[in-house]
Amino acid sequence: MKRFLTGLTILGLLLTTAPAFAATSTTQVQIVVAADASISVPATCTLTTAGAFANWTGVCAASYSVRTSKVGGTGSITLAASTDWVATGGGSGPSLAADNLSFTASGNTGPGTANGVLTRIAATGTSYNVVTAMGANAHANNQVVDTNYVLVNNAAWETDTYRVTVVYTIAST
Repeated sequence: MKRFLTGLTILGLLLTTAPAFAATSTTQVQIVVAADASISVPATCTLTTAGAFANWTGVCAASYSVRTSKVGGTGSITLAASTDWVATGGGSGPSLAADNLSFTASGNTGPGTANGVLTRIAATGTSYNVVTAMGANAHANNQVVDTNYVLVNNAAWETDTYRVTVVYTIAST
């Protein structure tokens, strides 16, 4: 019996001291943060008039996020009319070439300088500065800049609803 118990003890020691195997490996999770930008404007910015041939005015708020490169980075926001004025019912109304649609930019809560100079949108396809001078290492999220539109009222326009498509572009390097 003593031999039996000694044998069981030795067997138990062999089983409990059997080598365990484990291995480890590591990785580095990495990202590359690049210059980036996004912009959002309302689908419609309605201009209103006080009547009696007063100018049409309205404010369109653009929400944007931007990140420029740490060294040598730049950024800007521009707008451009992609169409001339179009009448819903075929009326004869404003045109970019003949009428004065202008804007200023104000209330910029992010980097750069808002264009505070009254700027006329005179043709399609021409880009006009809204915010400039976003320099190196500029970064902002959900900032706002207002575009303050003014359209000089013209008694020659026919009654109708008119629209012009304006495209906002934000760029960052």
